Amino acid sequence: MKYAYQFKVRTNIYFGIGINYALFAYNNIYVHRNKFSNPNLSNDTVRLKFQSSSILLRGNANFEIEKNLILYIGLGIGKRTQNVSNASVSYIDSLGKYIVEVGKSIDNPMPIGFETTLGCNYYFFKNLGAYWEVGLAKSMIQMGIIFRF
Repeated sequence: MKYAYQFKVRTNIYFGIGINYALFAYNNIYVHRNKFSNPNLSNDTVRLKFQSSSILLRGNANFEIEKNLILYIGLGIGKRTQNVSNASVSYIDSLGKYIVEVGKSIDNPMPIGFETTLGCNYYFFKNLGAYWEVGLAKSMIQMGIIFRF
């Protein structure tokens, strides 16, 4: 999810603020029977979660190609937080005992966020359009809806 606000400083130069949030979660449940020690079914649940949020000051250089098409290159710097966690929980050991294991959580040791993007805005209507970006940002490829006020 991305929210951005920018204002025109000069003919092609815009400054603003960008607020970004990303979440990726993965759950997988393995159901198996341990033939050697316990004939009962047991479940192994593996969880992986990645969260990242940032608030960045951004600068863009815009180049109007057509009335509705604007290409831009942008740089941003600010604060970024990230967390990656994993867990392997809920299984039955060889004695039939229910075991819960808690995994690890790792935070980003460097809270500085940076991004550089190359993108384009295409306006379908006067104030409504779409954007596409590639670069080193929250994601390598981003796209979404834009509004112009």
